[in-house]
Order: sequence, then structure tokens, then C-alpha cells
Amino acid sequence: MVPAPVEDLPLVVICGPTAVGKTAASLSLAQRIGAEIIAADSRTIYRFMDIGTAKPTPEDRRVVPHHLLDIADPDEVITLATYRRLAGEAIAQVRGRGRTPLLVGGTDDSPASNSRSGVSPPACDSRSSSARSGISTSRERCSFGAKRLFRRLIRHRDLATL
Repeated sequence: MVPAPVEDLPLVVICGPTAVGKTAASLSLAQRIGAEIIAADSRTIYRFMDIGTAKPTPEDRRVVPHHLLDIADPDEVITLATYRRLAGEAIAQVRGRGRTPLLVGGTDDSPASNSRSGVSPPACDSRSSSARSGISTSRERCSFGAKRLFRRLIRHRDLATL
């Protein structure tokens, strides 16, 4: 089988409210599908913001490659435009290695939920492509738990349908 062209590799997005298990779910999924995680949270991009963010541990980062964590000091301003540029570069690098980029972020103030064009991920709502394809939304994750969401994601082996 001929590998898919780099631009045809999917972009998988996990987003949802704070403290619902996005980090744990993304680590499990990334290991299962050979993905690299790109942080899309408005706080994990900042150094020293470890408490209250569920930022991946150094061990987690050794197991699964992570991008855009700890890229700025708390007094630096990272605009959405800057984030989009950096995320686009990270996505291209991950795809260039033939791996799946897995964008993981938080709620309405995060890049994962605010960006709607270019390389930015879709909004996390019932109209998203994940909801249309039958993959769980963050609301289902909150209602039924990370294990159920993970099982449903794994059932969708053809990630190109996301």
C-alpha cells in the first residue's frame, strides 16, 4: 500500500472543559495510533503553569512527543495568530514524519475551540466533524467517562473520516 500524501494525514482533535481527562485520553490515544500531541490549551503553552493544568509530566513527554508546551513565560503574550502559526508549523512537522497530529486543548478560551480557519482545529460543539461522524463530543465525555470515549475513538480506525 502506498502511504497517504502528507497533506491527507488527519488532524485529530480532543477538546473539552477543564478536568475531564483530556490529557490522559490523549496519551492513550497517541500511543495507540502513533500520534504526536500538540498542545492547544491557553495555559499549558506557558512555563510554570503546571498546577491546575494537568500538563503532561516529563515521563509522559518522553513516551509521546509533545509540541507547544512551555513555549512562553507567563508575562509574555501569545496571540491566537501567533499560536496558529506555531501550531501550523508543528502540524506540518508531525505530518512530515508520517505521524498523526493530535491537537489537545481546553474550553472556549483555548486555541482548540476559538480557531475556525487555516490550520486551526474546529470548534468543539455538536456541529463539529467529530459529532457528525459519530465520535463523542466533550459533552458525552463528561456524561460517560474517558474509557467510553477512548473505546469509541479506537473503533473509528479510519481517522480520515473525522
